[in-house]
Amino acid sequence: YIVFSPYWNVPNAIIENEIIPEMVGNSDYIRKHDMEIITYDSPFRNIDPDEIKWGTIEAHPFPYMIRQRPSATNALGRVKFLFPNNFSIYLHDTPEKSLFSQSTRSFSHGCIRIEEPLKLAMDLLQNDSAWNEKKITKAMFSGKEKFVRLHKKVPVFILYLTAWVDDSGTVNFRKDIYGHDEKMENVMFEAEDVYPVEKQIN
Repeated sequence: YIVFSPYWNVPNAIIENEIIPEMVGNSDYIRKHDMEIITYDSPFRNIDPDEIKWGTIEAHPFPYMIRQRPSATNALGRVKFLFPNNFSIYLHDTPEKSLFSQSTRSFSHGCIRIEEPLKLAMDLLQNDSAWNEKKITKAMFSGKEKFVRLHKKVPVFILYLTAWVDDSGTVNFRKDIYGHDEKMENVMFEAEDVYPVEKQIN
């Protein structure tokens, strides 16, 4: 499904490793980034950042939810695209458009930035008569979170490649930011130790 003008619910790891240390040294950090602190209990209740003793509060798990309000500076941009998976990964817009011109793209905490989110939203909703480009754009810039479930399931395939051959026949290599190659290498060499590979005879 699609979420227009999304809140960004900050993961606990980011709260622990980034926000709490920032709040210890800069008590205005949360307000500056248009974030709010709310309770998990229903009905939700807003917590004043000044009420929290940031230097001593339990970080893991953090007892409250921190989320960034929908806005032009929201880390998820104007829209996000969610799909079932076990890793809390989703696709999303970004206010940092300049990052798409960088040769290194590993700036995210694990989710996937979309360079042209409006086009993706239009493509996914093209068969839904309730939506057109004008309505999608309005929802993206409304500042009010709106969930839209797709009428038809769309398959999602995510490939993680550190080596491939391009159209010109050139082999490309990239940094293995998740360390998957090392894990595979260890498994392969362990297997070779147990079952030695015979030399090929030409």
